[in-house]
Amino acid sequence: MNGGPGSTSMNALFTENGPLRISQPDPTDNENFEITYTPELSWIGAGDLIFVDMPAGTGWSYGEKTATSLTEIGEDFVTFLQNFYTEFPQYKARELILTGESFAGKYLSYIATSILDHNDSAHRSLDKINVRTLILSNPLVDVPTERLNQHHLGYSLGMYDDSQSEQVETLRRHCEEAPATDTAISTSAKCKAILNYVAGLGPLGSRNQMDARYFSYDDMPNSHPLNNLFKYSGKLKTLRKELHITKPTRFSKSNSTVADALGDDKTSNATFVFTDLLKRGL
Repeated sequence: MNGGPGSTSMNALFTENGPLRISQPDPTDNENFEITYTPELSWIGAGDLIFVDMPAGTGWSYGEKTATSLTEIGEDFVTFLQNFYTEFPQYKARELILTGESFAGKYLSYIATSILDHNDSAHRSLDKINVRTLILSNPLVDVPTERLNQHHLGYSLGMYDDSQSEQVETLRRHCEEAPATDTAISTSAKCKAILNYVAGLGPLGSRNQMDARYFSYDDMPNSHPLNNLFKYSGKLKTLRKELHITKPTRFSKSNSTVADALGDDKTSNATFVFTDLLKRGL
């Protein structure tokens, strides 16, 4: 799962650890795309992969309502898994490993909690969901604390020096004070500004926030072909038919409505959820 909140997991399928890649030789030609199978770049050799767009409203997904809490997202995901196992019973006994990046660190903590709650209430062992492992990449678990301390790593890596420390401290103070005076959306933006500022400094240029060993223009997946194919391609009608998509009418690579609906859960501290999961044996 990708994070966001509201970011489609098609990013992972087509530009990250999935086995498919989309290329567009001419960015102005929305009739010419190539989809290639590249297993050497993928986790496909480790097991069967499922890329899930969630919460509802993300990517091609849809629902009757927009989730307003992480607890609700966890419960919805259990319903999804039950429906998935009904449709594909051959996977029911297989071990389920939940993986995600960024805000999916929060998604998965609440999803795992909902799965364990479901298992505790299941009357038959056959009804339990066989989950044992979470794999998290750069998870956003306690956003304010993480945002307030990320700049220390930037300083140790030489991404900024003492001459810029005053500006970094000003941004850090804005982030620290924001929860008491600002909305969750404004707080998130102010806290993210620290890393944006630090990553954009340095004598050699802007750094990749996901991996400081790289510059922002190095080794970054090109998501434009994915966006163009799913939004503007003349092949869209055929694509929707092949994927059994009847609605929504438009693909959402990053859905701000989904993100805003979570309110304070966007910036809440989820460390206690992981503590509980460890106590429960996950």
